[in-house]
Amino acid sequence: MLVQHLFFSLMERLKEIEEQWTSASKPGKEKLRNEMLQLRALSDEILDHWLTLEEKITQFQQEFSDELSVVDQEIEQMSDEVAAKILKEVKNLNLKEGKDPNLQAAPAPPPPSSPSTISLLTGDAAISFRRGQGYYNLFMFKQASKHFGELLEREPDLDIGRMFLAYSYMMDGQFELARHHFHLLSETTDHRLFRAIALNALGCLMAGNGKWEEAVFIFEKAIDSHSKLGDPLFNVALVYMKLGQYGEAKKSWLNYVERFSDDWEALFQLSQCFRHEGNLLLAEKTMERIYRATDDPELLWQVGQGFEDLRQFGNAALCYQLLVNLDPSKASAWHGLGWNLYHAEGYPYSLQYIQKAISLAPKNPDFQFSYGWILFYMGEWGQAEKVFQHVLQQEKNYPLALAGLVQIMIGKEHWEHVKGYCNQLILDEQTQTRALGHFLQGKAYLIQGNYTAAEKEWKQSIRENPKMKDSYLMLGLVQFLKGEKEQAMECWEYAL
Repeated sequence: MLVQHLFFSLMERLKEIEEQWTSASKPGKEKLRNEMLQLRALSDEILDHWLTLEEKITQFQQEFSDELSVVDQEIEQMSDEVAAKILKEVKNLNLKEGKDPNLQAAPAPPPPSSPSTISLLTGDAAISFRRGQGYYNLFMFKQASKHFGELLEREPDLDIGRMFLAYSYMMDGQFELARHHFHLLSETTDHRLFRAIALNALGCLMAGNGKWEEAVFIFEKAIDSHSKLGDPLFNVALVYMKLGQYGEAKKSWLNYVERFSDDWEALFQLSQCFRHEGNLLLAEKTMERIYRATDDPELLWQVGQGFEDLRQFGNAALCYQLLVNLDPSKASAWHGLGWNLYHAEGYPYSLQYIQKAISLAPKNPDFQFSYGWILFYMGEWGQAEKVFQHVLQQEKNYPLALAGLVQIMIGKEHWEHVKGYCNQLILDEQTQTRALGHFLQGKAYLIQGNYTAAEKEWKQSIRENPKMKDSYLMLGLVQFLKGEKEQAMECWEYAL
């Protein structure tokens, strides 16, 4: 269509202006600025013409329309299934894992409404609705809220108008006004679908302010209002996870995936619940359902890392292979493939994949460390040492490279070098790095037969980083060797 072609051309030119801006000279930037203002003027002119056309269409509809009901009367007689279809695309702000759960994370699309529904509005009310919806579709939320506000002055009981107004305020960052109208809608509407949508949005606002317990209460009310609406169920499960209540979260995820089996993000979150309760087999099987049926790069990446955490290196490698297939230029995917293939099967050719990652991102120290680490375990100590030293030339005191050198020096029994590298780690600002230094020094003492010194180092490692389970394992080992079997079992039980 000509209109689509016009907007595509405008967007392409705007993108070119954006790309040229940073490298443009001062006169060049002035020229680009003027061109951008011309595009702005053209956009405004198109919008004015479009709104005029909308008004004419609305007036023409009124001439032959005998139906004078308002939108609530039509929705009231709809079945739940029809209502659900109309509002299917009302996608509230799901609290995605790994993101700050606030209302700015992902703007919701406008609540859709069918042409027949809109045609039931008459006069100025219809014009206000059309204008408000037009501005909303253009993401001009401030202007949209103005027209929806005018609509509600004429039709104060129009639920869909209040819902649009609340979403407009939300998208414009006026969260208190949005909260007011969502709350009012939830208290006054006779339609349980609208009530559930309003409550769900209120729950997101509570979660966005860190009021997790209140968010749970509101999401549960939304679920009670309309059990077929999936978003509140999804959101309450995420909030339970945020609160560390994985048992409650698991119940919600199981309920959700039973109805929405193609939501792979929900499956991933469910697998994390199984993992937290120690059911690693179910966690693995749940994640297998994901990589067999999705090509979402972000989700594949999460699943790959989840398999790594479970030490399921073969499954992790499969996820990274799929990522490589989707985007061969992604260095991290090549690195993940090589690293996990080596740990899964010990294949030397996995080094080729690490080398590919380094060629794509030559300054990434993690990739270089992985290359050196695999060389070390293949017995190529000389080459591995060169790699670690090269990393340290680029990144002074890089912890993993220092740890690699410690391992090589332990193998060579160069104890003074071991102590020197461990001290560099122990003097670091980061507690995790200091814990690593004490752990490695303890390992060196154990090999030398100095159990007392080794025990002291591992206890200090635990003090620095209580979550470092390898320190508990090694502390248990040295206690067992000293004949302190009960203490050893306590350490091992905690670690395992």
